[in-house]
Amino acid sequence: MQVGLVAVAMVSLVGCYQGVDVEDLVDEIADMRDTEGNAIKLNGFTFNGISFNGFGFNGISFNGVSFNGFSFNGVSFNGISFNGVSFNGVSFNDVSLNGSSIEVKKKVNGKWLRKGGEELVGMDMKITADVRDSEGGQHVMDFLVRADDIYTDLVYDDIHYYHLSISLKGTDVWQPLCEGGVPAIPLQNYWNEATGARVDDKNFVTFACTNGVLAHCTQWGYRPWAEAEQCDEGKKGKKSCRDISLQDHHQACTRMARADYCGDGVAWTVPGTPIDIYDALDPQIEASETDWPVEAEWKPNGAYCLNDIRQQGWKAQGKYPTCKGSKAKVVANCGTLKDDRALVASKFEPLKK
Repeated sequence: MQVGLVAVAMVSLVGCYQGVDVEDLVDEIADMRDTEGNAIKLNGFTFNGISFNGFGFNGISFNGVSFNGFSFNGVSFNGISFNGVSFNGVSFNDVSLNGSSIEVKKKVNGKWLRKGGEELVGMDMKITADVRDSEGGQHVMDFLVRADDIYTDLVYDDIHYYHLSISLKGTDVWQPLCEGGVPAIPLQNYWNEATGARVDDKNFVTFACTNGVLAHCTQWGYRPWAEAEQCDEGKKGKKSCRDISLQDHHQACTRMARADYCGDGVAWTVPGTPIDIYDALDPQIEASETDWPVEAEWKPNGAYCLNDIRQQGWKAQGKYPTCKGSKAKVVANCGTLKDDRALVASKFEPLKK
């Protein structure tokens, strides 16, 4: 499938609220946390979970599951850029993402008017995209993305969930942006859908659906905008600590969640496979809860070391990743995260005999 390069511009926001039951939405997140629990997580396969099955206009049929931003069959949106916003009749030229909260501001009569987070419930985001389809044709398409509700996480109050619907402008045909109607978390930058690599560009925002690993790793605590403390044993046993960004922990987590051992975008797992994850932060965001065997240590570009793969059935069939270069080393103490050589580690549930 040929994927075209996309230029996406966010040009307007207007109030158009058709609310949903926010208590039901919060229950969705609580149910997900109860299903996983502590450090035992259910891994995923895709970066994101945006689906447009059966949603077609002008001969372009949107059928597929996205890795990153928006993704259609032959048409790909790699992030969103904010270029002017209006909300309830007020135009805003200053739009930013603070953590996962969309924020706008404008000077009115000498005073700053600011809105963000839940205050923007009901906004319609107009997205104009210049795209190339799988046959090489060029299309300029306008969409509306509506924020039906916005709310914060039960554990991390800096995670904002956006329950979004999308429509092709002029059709008044709406459907959930994310597959299954789950909410999304806005994240700075975008991700290469082929390699899984994060592309750092502050001009772009990705709506990460909560059925994809970009959101999962954020929900597991590795919020890419946040910081955490990392400590090392110094001379004479004296501990030395410093604050570090969690951006690379988040990226390493996306490799781990998809079992992308070689860091090449190839996932070596089945969705729903349980893994036990942990890190070497102080205090830990995720701590190991099992005596399962070690799978791997993870860096942003894939596995630093690989002890064994989580899909033992594939191994029995002779399927095992072969990584080029020095990636996925075999080391005796894999899983110890010795000397901060990797950021997160994982264990896998052994096959029942």
